[in-house]
Amino acid sequence: MEFECKVPDKLFVLDNFFDTSIIHRMYTEISFEENFWSQVIMRLDVTTQHKNDALFLARRFVSNDDPFIGVIKNIDERIREIFGNQGMPLEIRGEPWMWNTGIGEYIPKHNDSELSDYANGQKNWKAIVFFNTFEEGWGGDTVFHLTEFKKIMVKPKTGRLVLFKVDTDHSVTCITRHALHQRIMLNYAYTSTNETTQNI
Repeated sequence: MEFECKVPDKLFVLDNFFDTSIIHRMYTEISFEENFWSQVIMRLDVTTQHKNDALFLARRFVSNDDPFIGVIKNIDERIREIFGNQGMPLEIRGEPWMWNTGIGEYIPKHNDSELSDYANGQKNWKAIVFFNTFEEGWGGDTVFHLTEFKKIMVKPKTGRLVLFKVDTDHSVTCITRHALHQRIMLNYAYTSTNETTQNI
């Protein structure tokens, strides 16, 4: 498995892990909706105030009938297959959810450790799958702050998978006026009982 970026025990970036034509068709269908978030397959979760005063809105899937749901389940199965074959079995935590961000929006530096439960040596991870590609100058890059002086920037790209440990600080750069569409991501939360990913 050829990772675009790999920081053992912290961060993995993988392109083309799933049929990108299917992801692109799904993105095209949902982005053509007059109101992206009004679809019956999703609901708006309660808005929670982040510690850095940014409002985070999570939209979760509620329909089991829409054909998109099958794709979302297949993506999850593929993620668990890839990392299971690499010696890091993953168990999904809760339901997947989607985020979108548009021009002028950004996400400040934070981590998702409040989603975590490290009891019994469990390690918790978050996976994001980008549904569309952002060109140079559009912004919307996810920045992983590994140390004070070491950062890794990951650009949105259709079919790109990013798996990272939930206590990894990260942020998203401001989406500029040049962006021609919103930044749309599919999110999963996982737990792995393995203590290390050094061999991946």
